[in-house]
Amino acid sequence: MQSEDLVMEHALTYIRENACGHLNLKDLAARLSLSQVQFTRRFVRAFRQKPFQIVNRLRMDKAKRLLLESSLSLAEIAPRCGYQNEYYLSRVFKAQVGVSPSDYRRSRTI
Repeated sequence: MQSEDLVMEHALTYIRENACGHLNLKDLAARLSLSQVQFTRRFVRAFRQKPFQIVNRLRMDKAKRLLLESSLSLAEIAPRCGYQNEYYLSRVFKAQVGVSPSDYRRSRTI
């Protein structure tokens, strides 16, 4: 994923580096001297995805990786992936992946 819009490239780098922490897209837009609407439109033009879609994918990728590569509980994984608690992570995970985190872990470990 690459764009000729250097400001949006910078925004994407920032999102990649901070997706699993406290990331506020409104604040990011302000740092770029853009309104949230301008930022979103420009980002979509550059990458054909909304910023929050990329944040969600990055968070989910990390959650999947931690489920498979560690024995951490969901309560420990949730804050490492930018989610407030394990209940919210579980709900989002099931909606996006189609199975619960525990079923995902169980089905992919030998």
